Amino acid sequence: MGKESLAGPPQDKHQWLPGQPGYRTRPSRSGLDPIDTALETSHMEGVFLSRLFSGRLITRQPLYLLLMLAIGIPLLIPLALSIAQYAYAKKMIYLELNPAPLLLTLFMSLLGIPLLVNFSINLLLIMGILPRKRSKRTRRSGGRKSWYPQGRKDRK
Repeated sequence: MGKESLAGPPQDKHQWLPGQPGYRTRPSRSGLDPIDTALETSHMEGVFLSRLFSGRLITRQPLYLLLMLAIGIPLLIPLALSIAQYAYAKKMIYLELNPAPLLLTLFMSLLGIPLLVNFSINLLLIMGILPRKRSKRTRRSGGRKSWYPQGRKDRK
């Protein structure tokens, strides 16, 4: 018996793509390959960041919602203080000496704003104010699709 008979056909077309979840632990593999582990970690980080910045980081877990709020608010505090200082003094005092604090403030707000936007979207979804979008990949009521070829069209 060769390796092909042990592994069998792929159960999912994504299982054999490097970086996809499940590729690292495919049949006849231990899952301890550092390259496959790094690829899977990178893939999951990319999925997280793309969902974060597109507003599709949807969760109903209270702990995750609390973490989004607890991380998002402190990241926006320097931006709020900078805006308050500008509104009060009509100038940015620290820009005269060094622009690094402003750049750090902008970078922190680039991470804090998407976290709070996703927190707000999740909260509105939980409260029922926003309708939940249905996936286009819904199951048909006709049952499982047969993988066997259909008969010729000219025969009944």
